[in-house]
Amino acid sequence: MIFAFVEGGTLEVYGTAADAIRQYEGIDVESRVVHFYDETGTYLEPTFTTPNQTGKIFGLFRWVVSGKYELVANPSADEDSFALALYETRLLEPNEWFASLEHLKSALSAKGVAVEFQPPET
Repeated sequence: MIFAFVEGGTLEVYGTAADAIRQYEGIDVESRVVHFYDETGTYLEPTFTTPNQTGKIFGLFRWVVSGKYELVANPSADEDSFALALYETRLLEPNEWFASLEHLKSALSAKGVAVEFQPPET
């Protein structure tokens, strides 16, 4: 299961990494419009196998060719924690696994995934 946290506070859930990758173009992923995590709460880093390409025709018209990427688990990445990403989520898109954010948190918490954000003490 893949969790895609989209800019603006939306969470989308996919059955496989391939399903998630099909939904997001490389150019958007490179722009950090979406962040991916697996069912253990581990950050999935987009690793490009084919880079994005951009250019201009006649110096006026911009063109973009979206690259190809894979999602690679990177538990040591300097990214928001899964719990923080959930905390910032405002909308869970309808999916076949979870009826609500509360249901999602309950199910993952039962599997040992940290789902409650604890701000650092100062």
